[in-house]
Amino acid sequence: MARVARGGAGGAGGAGGGGDPCAGVMCDGGQRCNPMTGNCQQRPAGGCEADGDCTAGACLTEADSEGGIPGGFCRVECSDDGDCDGARCLPSGETSLCFQVCGPARACRDGWACLPTTGADGAPDGGSICLPDCRVAAVGCGPGLVCNDGTGGCEPAPPQCRYPCQAGEECRDGRCIRANDTCATDYHCELSEQCLNGRCIVGEFQDCLNINQCSPPDQTCFLFNNGLDGGFCLFSCGADDDCPLDRTCFTNDRVCYWRVCGASEQNGTVFGACNAGGQNQWQGTCLPVQVPDPGQPQIGLCLEAGNVPEGGACDAQVDGRGAADRALQCAPGMLCFDDPDDSLDPARNFGGRGACRQLCDPRIDRCDTPGRACIDFSTLDDPNTPDNETRYLGLCLQTDCTVVRNDCNGGQMCRPYSLVAREGQCTAAGQVALGQPCTQSADCADSAFCANAGAGPVCLQICDPAAPACAAGTQCRNEQGWGFGVCL
Repeated sequence: MARVARGGAGGAGGAGGGGDPCAGVMCDGGQRCNPMTGNCQQRPAGGCEADGDCTAGACLTEADSEGGIPGGFCRVECSDDGDCDGARCLPSGETSLCFQVCGPARACRDGWACLPTTGADGAPDGGSICLPDCRVAAVGCGPGLVCNDGTGGCEPAPPQCRYPCQAGEECRDGRCIRANDTCATDYHCELSEQCLNGRCIVGEFQDCLNINQCSPPDQTCFLFNNGLDGGFCLFSCGADDDCPLDRTCFTNDRVCYWRVCGASEQNGTVFGACNAGGQNQWQGTCLPVQVPDPGQPQIGLCLEAGNVPEGGACDAQVDGRGAADRALQCAPGMLCFDDPDDSLDPARNFGGRGACRQLCDPRIDRCDTPGRACIDFSTLDDPNTPDNETRYLGLCLQTDCTVVRNDCNGGQMCRPYSLVAREGQCTAAGQVALGQPCTQSADCADSAFCANAGAGPVCLQICDPAAPACAAGTQCRNEQGWGFGVCL
């Protein structure tokens, strides 16, 4: 019989007010107070309420996890199965932990589900372990995951399409694929394809070995080293006007490709102006690409430029070369920033406008316009690959807050411009909850960053790596070069 020091029958000590529901509640031996309800209940075998309940490791209690770990969990770090006394040593977040093995003859305790394990390739390896049952755990699943009502395990959320699919369309990989291969934008084509003149064709720069793998007559398979190194599907051409915007016709090979720029190419300067077109007939902007090797000068690709000055209205969806198009393209040395339109919009609602902002080198961190900083949009080198993919890129933008401090007034949020920059801009809170689909960070109701966590862009909670505070079941992830952390 439970001994109740305060509250009503059944040990619901927290029913009458705030604070800890279990404060003052004393339960009989073998029982424990549920920190979510204040009720006494049988203590599950294998659970814990304090480190002393564990034969090894430390107790992650149900209360500490805000209900995410039913009955508690003895957290034992390990390097292999030999450290686990009959349990499995498996990766969990940034370390590896011991998990109880389960199966037909060995059930999991209440609140836990027996779920299959996978190998390094992601395929089931024939084993099973006990994990918190998401149908019971108070916190459910993390961002980009959904609870399987049949197994109690968290799984990647099914692909979602940002615009409703119509008759004759199927949602695959976030796009509404049409059965008849017609299209209004790339949204109706496979990820490896693009929309051209109302039909889906092989995407530009896709690998090929012969022309049949591309989409003739619009494309050809351009082979390297007589085909020994494979090739790319490139658009065919006889002159520059046969090519998409920002491509030059290399008439000897009759294919459209980028015009390279930078001082080492004797074609303008990276972050500044360059000459576009086979006859230098258009002014352009030299957009930086990766640094080939440390210490070498950065090279770029020459994007066709227009006439819009700093701060003027621009259209990121412009794809023509006429006077009307040039009047919506930024002048040399600038990019169109913050255009709200989505190039995949199947209704082609491209009436929104961005603003032209000056390119800058974030390594120098200097902008000529007072009140603006060089906001870093760089992509950093992947240490797991042999190539150096570093690409330094910045834009001169207004900033009035620091992301991890969220130093804004009046209930506003400090929205980050990019994952590698700590500076942001104070904006009104959005409406989208954490873990829900978004298109930009301004959509999010909390201090969040809109990014793809594996199943499409969702609002991810921002955290300070120096003082992480993430919901149960997630950790503050901060990769090298990031300006802040996100809870994953």
